[in-house]
Amino acid sequence: MALARQSERSLLSKPSLRSPLTKSAARRWARGVIEADGGREPIELVQHVASEIRSTLGRSDVDSASSPVLDGLGAPPGGWQNPWLLGLLHEYAVSETDRKSRGAWYTPEAVVRGLVTLALPDTADVQTVADPTCGGGAFLLAVLDRLVDSGLTPEEALGRVSGMDIDADAVLVTKLSVQIWALRNDVELSLSDISIEVGDALLGFPEHWVGPMVIVGNPPFASPLRKGAIPETAERYRSTRPHQLQQYADLAAIHLLSTVEKSGPGSTVVLVQPQSVLASRDTETLRDYLANESTLEALWVSREAVFDAGVRVCAPLIRVGGRPQPTVELWSGPEVQPAGETTRVSWARCAARALGAPTLPVPQWNLSENLGSLSSATAGFRDEYYGLLEACSELPELQTAGDRPVERLLTVGSVEPLVPLWGDRPTRLGGRDWVQPAVDRKKLSGKVLRWVDRQAKPKVVLATQSKVLEPVVDFDGIFVPVTPLIAVHGSEEDLGLISAVLLAPPIVAWAWERWFGSAMAVDALKLAAKQVLELPLPVDREKWGRAGSLILEGSRCLSSVDEGKALSAEVASLMTEAYRADRHVLAWWLERLG
Repeated sequence: MALARQSERSLLSKPSLRSPLTKSAARRWARGVIEADGGREPIELVQHVASEIRSTLGRSDVDSASSPVLDGLGAPPGGWQNPWLLGLLHEYAVSETDRKSRGAWYTPEAVVRGLVTLALPDTADVQTVADPTCGGGAFLLAVLDRLVDSGLTPEEALGRVSGMDIDADAVLVTKLSVQIWALRNDVELSLSDISIEVGDALLGFPEHWVGPMVIVGNPPFASPLRKGAIPETAERYRSTRPHQLQQYADLAAIHLLSTVEKSGPGSTVVLVQPQSVLASRDTETLRDYLANESTLEALWVSREAVFDAGVRVCAPLIRVGGRPQPTVELWSGPEVQPAGETTRVSWARCAARALGAPTLPVPQWNLSENLGSLSSATAGFRDEYYGLLEACSELPELQTAGDRPVERLLTVGSVEPLVPLWGDRPTRLGGRDWVQPAVDRKKLSGKVLRWVDRQAKPKVVLATQSKVLEPVVDFDGIFVPVTPLIAVHGSEEDLGLISAVLLAPPIVAWAWERWFGSAMAVDALKLAAKQVLELPLPVDREKWGRAGSLILEGSRCLSSVDEGKALSAEVASLMTEAYRADRHVLAWWLERLG
């Protein structure tokens, strides 16, 4: 399988013979159609345009009176005979609110064609290729082209392709698109002869879908955190799989498990997923289950947002019931380009390596010794955040209580590596700008007051959600970290050592791989307090000690972000050696530092 797929790399690296529609050109044309003939319902508009397309193919079942409206717009991208037009038109004709409520975002053609080629490296023995949530039919159109390119006749290709969707309008759009594809290939085909049907894939696949088969598509995305986003059938399905699906697994992950279960041994499953599936706690049991029951043969991940919705996505290629392979093929980018391969590691690490994470030589640390052996870590939650927000005042407005210094509220926006920018850079908190935000203790009580008291000692304040970890040493214990900042407590003499570990390039690479997909940005790291304590310690204690001393001696007198970066880079160089990592790991880190 792997060798056959490797042979397709040359095809994926060349421009498509069919010149995929660009999103901008398709959007302009679709909006022009909607504005010119916007009185119709979306599905009626699609049917109208389908008639126009059939007319260019010599069909006689067209209402000639309707032609002038569209004639005034000129030919659409790729010409009138392009079967992809209908799905795109339906996407833009349906309101964005409706699309968000259903989690329905059509996939760009370049991504579709790339994933279909990845799923179908060899079509000789493929009898059924199906999309259980077919939307506007993009994947099925690409499958038909792929089968014909592989030597099948159009009639044979049409006989092997099936689909379904819970949305009856989407099914009709797909049928019309497939009909146009057939007409372009000189095949007369009525809508009733097309194997696309209305149905909920979570309730079961059609009986004529027989395995082993290839399942490829883009299921709907929806987070359970948004009330009412998960359909009732999905809720019921998840409730019957408590050991595979946790409470907050995305709807797309629910479809992934359902598809693997229903497709049968030997089948190939390639379904687009949010990148959160790679590392989130609520899909951990799903990944474990799939590792035991199937094989991850390849993984595609994109740094860019390929959907209008902005969500970052990936697509695992899973061989149902397959035997473990020594390596996993990696693919990346909106054009689905080859990105090498990696030894069999976690999904998150595969994704990070597909996007350029450096290879870390092993062994370079003892995983039994971690940062938790010399520190503790904590982060505020909802109560602490809102309690501090209510007690926030500008420092000049507060009166000191005896000799006790007034605690200063430190936010993510006021942290750079080794440099706190409190008072030098305005920060946003609670919907307003602050210059010198500080804690008014008179407004604190109970749990929040006790939490603030625990922060009033020397510590390291850590910002995540960035490309590198950004520690700041709070020598005087005057900073109160605002969520999502993390407070790392240790003895005063260890604060430099703690910060050095957090600045170490191998640690950043290791953490990015391990928890890839949990941050808001693809290249960023997001660590919870307990994860900070899992970071392994270096093997060269002498260089680690020198790095820690540099921080303790130099970070007190830093006066700018550039000085902080220069000191951080010096520490990073030492820590790369302390972990016995290659210099290319340091180069990778320096590029991320900026």
